[in-house]
Amino acid sequence: VYKRQLLFIVEEQYVHEILQDIEMIKDFVSCVRCHDRFDQDDHKPFLLPCLDGLCKMCVADLQLTEKKCYECAKCLTDHICMDKNQIILLFDPTREVLSEIFRLSHEDYSVYCEMCTSHQAASHRCVDCSLFICMDCVKLHEFLKQYQSHEVLEIQCLLSGEVKKLRLFSSSKNKLCPFPGHEKENVKFFCSNPCCLKPICILCALNTHKDHTFSEFSNVREESISKVKEKIRSVLLKSNLAQTSLAELTTIDETNVQKSLELQNEIKIYFSEAKKVVEVRENSLLNAVSAHLSNEQSFVENEKERLTKFLDSCKQAFYYGRVSSEINNVQSYLYISESILSRLKNLEDQLHENQVTYETMKFSRKPPITSYETYVHRLGKLSSSKAISSRSNVVVTPLVYEVHQSVQFQIQLLSSSGKEIVDEDVHVLIELNGKVVTDIQCAVEKSFYTGSWIPDEAMQFAWIVVSNGIQMDTLHGILDVQTSDIKTKEG
Repeated sequence: VYKRQLLFIVEEQYVHEILQDIEMIKDFVSCVRCHDRFDQDDHKPFLLPCLDGLCKMCVADLQLTEKKCYECAKCLTDHICMDKNQIILLFDPTREVLSEIFRLSHEDYSVYCEMCTSHQAASHRCVDCSLFICMDCVKLHEFLKQYQSHEVLEIQCLLSGEVKKLRLFSSSKNKLCPFPGHEKENVKFFCSNPCCLKPICILCALNTHKDHTFSEFSNVREESISKVKEKIRSVLLKSNLAQTSLAELTTIDETNVQKSLELQNEIKIYFSEAKKVVEVRENSLLNAVSAHLSNEQSFVENEKERLTKFLDSCKQAFYYGRVSSEINNVQSYLYISESILSRLKNLEDQLHENQVTYETMKFSRKPPITSYETYVHRLGKLSSSKAISSRSNVVVTPLVYEVHQSVQFQIQLLSSSGKEIVDEDVHVLIELNGKVVTDIQCAVEKSFYTGSWIPDEAMQFAWIVVSNGIQMDTLHGILDVQTSDIKTKEG
């Protein structure tokens, strides 16, 4: 389901669908710090680098406490919000629009006329004026000649109409050029020069920016939207892998619980013959298993939490990137597009794979119970190894074995996640008729364990690899040592 939802993000109809999801909208119209709803006054939204939203009041709190950074509870990152006691966060036009849509759609809320001073509730929006207007101003549009050609739409029509109509909520008050002397000129271009990266008017293009590279808003917007979509697809692949890793962690957690129960049951059976004498020792081992499980679960839960937050951040970034490109006007979108790309690049670079490896633990039923009082503190032994026998391998050389000729063992141990293991105590046991005759201590050389043995008589020996006291069930074989016509048979 999650994968289907993420794939749907790149589709055009996705934006219209998610705007109907009140629970998802709620998450985007509330401050990540104080959880108050955004508005156009005290709770004006500002955009964090992780694409979360921080309200004006919370930013002001940072100023009062002289803090430069805010640690986001979702992405667990410290974001720099202040520089020399000045706000350096971008204003968030997407959340401003979503807040207005949410209030008008789901609450008993009205916007007031922005054209007159009567403070009446607005019922329409003039597309050409980019203002919410009351019924009196609607009539004024019908009466005055200069307004008669304007397109006037009911607010409810905007809310229930196509996604492109939602862009009409974006304010056009900032469309005039801020450069001194150009205040009456509309901005029509975007300067792509690295030292600029801002909207400019025709006068700017002909004067101070004449040697710069600039393009019309529409072209720059389409290029930016294309980059965001492509980056979403790239991060989507990692997000899907993270989802797979999250499922693997759940399996590891369930396996840990099952193996722990099996170990505890085995321990109970072993200690049943001497329950009264060895009760203290038994409980000690049980607690060790529980502590091991707790430790493993802690690692798993921490990793699951990290990957879950990564997935939430990905979903939020996908949502924000797509919604921003659809509901903002050109200037508002370009104002935040670099932040969107930056966040997507940050998510793309983050580690998305499972970092927890499954650690094997087994219980050894040695030594046998012969004297309860003497051996009570030596009963039972817990061993654990991260090596997975079926994923590991061993190479034995030469291909034929002779008396007084060195036999070399090269062992590669791998964990459940495929990582090489070089920090365990590895031995090769040489057995004859079921009894250990030689215990070969292996040394680490690069990513392998190596050991050697020189047989002193012609005979058939069995060998098996042991790591941290646990026998590797698939790493074993037969050494048919002869003085001539040597035969080797692997088991």
